[in-house]
Amino acid sequence: RYLDNLSREAGGDSSLQQELAAAYEKVGDVQGNSSQLGLGDTASALTNYRKALEIRLRVDTPHTNLQNQLATAADYRWIGVILLNKGDTGSALQNANAAITITERLNRVAADDTRVLREMEQDYQAAALAQGGGGPTGSLGEFNESLANNRNALAVAERLLKIEPNNVEERNHVARYEVRIGDDLHLLGRRNEALEYYRDALHFFQTQDSRANAMQQLRTFVVYSRIADELLANGDAAGSLLINRQGLTMLEPLAAADRRNAVLQMHLVAAVASTGRAETRVGEVDKGLGLLERAVKLANDQIAHDPANVEPRDILAAIFDYEGEASASRGSQTEALLQFRRSLSIFEELSKADSKNVDVLLNVAALHAKVGSSLVALGHVKDAEREYQQALAIDQGVAAGSSPPAEIEYTRADSCLLYTSPSPRDRQKS
Repeated sequence: RYLDNLSREAGGDSSLQQELAAAYEKVGDVQGNSSQLGLGDTASALTNYRKALEIRLRVDTPHTNLQNQLATAADYRWIGVILLNKGDTGSALQNANAAITITERLNRVAADDTRVLREMEQDYQAAALAQGGGGPTGSLGEFNESLANNRNALAVAERLLKIEPNNVEERNHVARYEVRIGDDLHLLGRRNEALEYYRDALHFFQTQDSRANAMQQLRTFVVYSRIADELLANGDAAGSLLINRQGLTMLEPLAAADRRNAVLQMHLVAAVASTGRAETRVGEVDKGLGLLERAVKLANDQIAHDPANVEPRDILAAIFDYEGEASASRGSQTEALLQFRRSLSIFEELSKADSKNVDVLLNVAALHAKVGSSLVALGHVKDAEREYQQALAIDQGVAAGSSPPAEIEYTRADSCLLYTSPSPRDRQKS
């Protein structure tokens, strides 16, 4: 309210207006800036970034103030990041592209200005997040486009590193984009290439003294989690569990030391859930389910803390999915069906809120197929057929996109199970 009153008093004073915009941005940073480990109040952060952007656009009509234009690009970028976390992927990409338009124009007239390069690097990353995702965030499923933007970001980071060869933080950025490129390659089905990018990034992070730096430790944890996921996807559950345990051991003291830190708490939810899933995959079902129940509680705590953020709901849906897989693995098909339907209900709700989010659509399709498999096991073949048909219909729609992910083929295979496997009654006859 104080800043709003000051805005009215600033009138047409351009210098004062820019100071006011900077004040709104600082408040937004504290409330919900994920790169600065903010408090997780994304709704308030979005409001303040939008107020800052409105002021900067109003005072920047001559396009003469470089710093104001860079701040305008940053406002667009952060608005896009928050909208992505709220589940509005289309608007997130629009804002990221608006930022890129500004910084690419500035780069044409100030090619070696490190301020321009740093903002442009982050703008490319923001666009890639909306196009291809990263971690729990949803995406438009434009994975080839995401790969191109992540490579653009990497190229800019490498340019900056040539200008400032002793800049360790920029070397961190290079490693971060190696992780993002690995994510895109994974989603495009190029898993061995993805694993190499992850390992290159991990090698760098492990060579750094990160004991006193929470952000550096968090970056290392993120790479651990990617490698663990890749190993699990390749069938190495034991290797995945080992990496997951290492990552969780690293993350738990960080999260315990800063319980108000929304970014750390969300990573903790994901770490506990991934470790629990890996435990179930190596046969430690009870131990794994215990971790998954802990993850459910942690996810619900984050939902209560920031209801506007879709990320904890997305992770909660994944946890129910993992619980369903664990129950199915030991033959508890009724319990598996219950958990799969819980997961499906959340993903369908998220899909209704953001129909362009391909990640969520793929999860909806996969859960329809899993519900179908449980129904077949329980002898409800007609009901299962409807589930499989819904899964196939969604996959066909996603497959028509510019760069459909490799996961579609797995879901299609699952959805064909009804037509290639005998029913429970047929198995009894054979």
